[in-house]
Formats: sequence, C-alpha cells, structure tokens
Amino acid sequence: MAMYAKPSIAVADSDIPVVRLLEQRLRSWGYKVGGVTNSRTLLHRVGAEMPDLLILEVNFGNVELSDAFRKIRSLYPRLPIAIMASPEQTNLALRIHEAGAFDYLIKPIDLDRLRAIVRHVEYNMELHHRILELETEIGGKDAFDRFVGESKSINKARNQIAALAPTMATVFIAGEAGTGKEHAARALHDRSPQKAGPFVPLNLSVFAKQQHEAMLFGQSSSSSRGGMGQIGCVAAADGGTLYVDALDQLEPNLQSKLVRACLDGQNQKPGSSKSVPAFRLVLGSHENVTSKDFEGKMKKELLDLIKHNVIQLTPLNDRKEDIPLLAGHFLTIAALRHHKGVCSIGKKAMKWLIDFDWTENVEQLENVIDKIAMSSRADQVDEGDLPSEILAGKDILTLPTTIPNLASDTDANVALKPFELVEKAAIIEALNKSHGHVRDASRILGYGMATVYRKIKRFGIREIDPRSGRLRRH
Repeated sequence: MAMYAKPSIAVADSDIPVVRLLEQRLRSWGYKVGGVTNSRTLLHRVGAEMPDLLILEVNFGNVELSDAFRKIRSLYPRLPIAIMASPEQTNLALRIHEAGAFDYLIKPIDLDRLRAIVRHVEYNMELHHRILELETEIGGKDAFDRFVGESKSINKARNQIAALAPTMATVFIAGEAGTGKEHAARALHDRSPQKAGPFVPLNLSVFAKQQHEAMLFGQSSSSSRGGMGQIGCVAAADGGTLYVDALDQLEPNLQSKLVRACLDGQNQKPGSSKSVPAFRLVLGSHENVTSKDFEGKMKKELLDLIKHNVIQLTPLNDRKEDIPLLAGHFLTIAALRHHKGVCSIGKKAMKWLIDFDWTENVEQLENVIDKIAMSSRADQVDEGDLPSEILAGKDILTLPTTIPNLASDTDANVALKPFELVEKAAIIEALNKSHGHVRDASRILGYGMATVYRKIKRFGIREIDPRSGRLRRH
C-alpha cells in the first residue's frame, strides 16, 4: 500500500496547558501540530498553514462559537473541525456537530477518542489520494487495457484484437449476452488507425425490425416525423467504427445494403447525392458464425466478409479463473465511482464469487461488485457483504439444539449488548425451527439472507461449512 503524508493538525484553545498537552501527545503519535492560543491570530494561522484538522475550543477567546465556526466554515468549507467542550457544554457541542463539525471532544480529553478522530481524518485523506491515483490510472487506459483476464480463451481473444485492430477488416464477435462483445468492439476501435473518429454502437435487438433501416442508414426529412431528417449510424460512424450487435435480426436486404456501404467506403446521405468517408465495421451476435441456424439467416456476401475474422468470447462460467482479476478490476472502478475506500476482496468472499453460477456473464459480475462497493463501509469485502443471491447456495448450518443461557459469560456472549443477546437467541431459534436452513430462517426473522450471515459472524454462532463439512466459528 502506498504511504501518504500524515495529517497536520491545529489546536486552538485559550487554555495553554491543554494546548501543550495535546501538542505533546499528537507529536508522539507522529503528527505535525501547531498550537493557537490567541483568537485574533486563528484565521491567519489557518490560512497560512492550511491544516488537515482543526481542534477548536467551544468558546475560544470568549468568542461565540457559532460565529467563529461559521466564519471558518465559510472560508474553508472542506476543513474538518473537531469541537472541544466542557461537560456542561456537551449539548452545545452536539448542536455544532449537527451543524457540520467533523466531531467533538469533551474535557478532560479522552485520548483514545482523540486518536480515533485523527485516524478518521487520516483515513479520509488516504482515500482521497487513492481516488486521485485511480482516476489517473484508469483514465490513462483504453478499452484494450481494460480487457481483463488471464485464461486461455481471453488471451486468445486479446491476441486476435491486437492483430486485427490495425487493419480495416470487418470483424465478427460471437458471445452470449453479457460476455463483453461491445467492449471487445471498442478495444478494436481504440487500437485502430481511426481511433480519433467516433465509436458508434447499435444493438438491433432494442429496435423493431421496421426501424432497422432508419437506424442504420438514416431517414430523409420528407419521410420522417416532424419533417426533420435522421442521420443513420453508418453516417454517424464517419471516419470511425460502427459496431452492430444482434446481427442475426437484420433482414437480408439490409445485410446487402450494409455490405455495400462498407465495401464501397461511402454512404449516401438521405435526400442528398453527397457521400461520406469510409468506416470500420464490427458485427456481433450471440450465435456462432458456423451454426446452421445463423448461416440460414445470413446473406452469402456477408458471411464471406466476416467468416475469416471471428472473435469468440467465452461465457464467464467457462473461465472461472478470471473472476478474481475481473472482480478486483470492477471493485477498483466502483470504489472510484462511489468514492469508497474498499480495495480488496477477502478469500471467503472470493470463493463464493468463483463458485456462483454467472448466467448473465461478466456484466452480471460487474453489477454485483458495483452494488457491494456502493454499500461498503470497510476496506475489504467479506463474506457477509455479499448479496443474498450469491449466498443462496450456502444454506445449511449445524447449530446447538437449545437456546444458550443469555446470562452466561461465554466468549461468544461477553462482548454483546443485552439486546444483541436477545437477537442472537432469536436467530438460533429460527435456525433450529428451519433445521439449519438459512433461507427459511431469514423468512421467519424477516431478515435478508445476507443480514443473517452477518449476524452469524457477529454473534459467533457455530457453523458447518456445507462445502468442507468442517466446524468453524467466526
């Protein structure tokens, strides 16, 4: 993990001994600290030193806190401010906290709480730096660099893309929905001589067949609604790449027209004799080019154009070894998108991801990881963070047949609050009633399955792993 500079801290209090004590303690923890005991110099010091955290006494310099706090917040809205207050000023500190202060401290200062506040600021700074690094890293990559995986099939596809991209050859990409056909087409474009031109994707399955011609070749003003012409995707791809998915749904006469537009290197604009320059054509379908059904739908001239340049994308279930790399890649992107600090996936969670049946392929995995990252509150994805559909196969627990004595001080119970002991008992009772089936127990409790698994881990309930049959305890 990259090392980042520790936050600098300003401590503002008219009580000099308090300032000196906090300076000494914070410096012993490795932080740069500056003390301010004169309220008249506070704004100047903050502006000159730009600390990463300001610890501000509630009535510093006998100034009404709301005024001082509002002034600093207006000038430096991103500066975290922690309020210090005496016990009788606790309610005031809470009100300021609700008004936007980062946190608060009650005198005499609890050093553990102080350290937790500073570490929170430090964590936020590291997260900010990590996001900036990810933005730089991801922003500098094209679609080919983001073609992730090390399986034999993905390496073959990657090599084919690298070989075909510099050419103007028409390419056919075959693969199930969600395998990344459009991403492969974009990778071809990004490494092609016409990469400066537009990349225009068109999925024919989204439109009715009677709309296909207009979508591809445009519509003149006389035949379009409202009397305004429509530019087709062929013209829009001028000087770039046109990717047409669901090729099997294109009528034979339009197949011939598309082939002519591609081979002639020009497309006549609707209602005009003017033509446009050449474009790169990439085609896609869930059907294989060699299948009899597909051949029966295709014009021979189109088959001849694509049959020698076929990229086959393998279903995710047939390249499970790529899931750790893909999941990590998607997690990096999702953490950046949602401004989260989650950066890794634990071994147990990864095993569930690998074992899951990904019927919707890479697209489904990406959506799941995005959902996990969006709700994450830690830096690692654990088993309990997984959605219930991933955990659906983890369904049998071996449990005690009696509810434990809630008053006992067992290792599993000693750290739990009274209401948690009651909740633990309810979960065990529900699991006993459902004979260890988590899905049924979750229905009894009115919880989601993922919630039940998190609480099993939290409460230290003894569990049998249905895969290994070994007893384990969280």
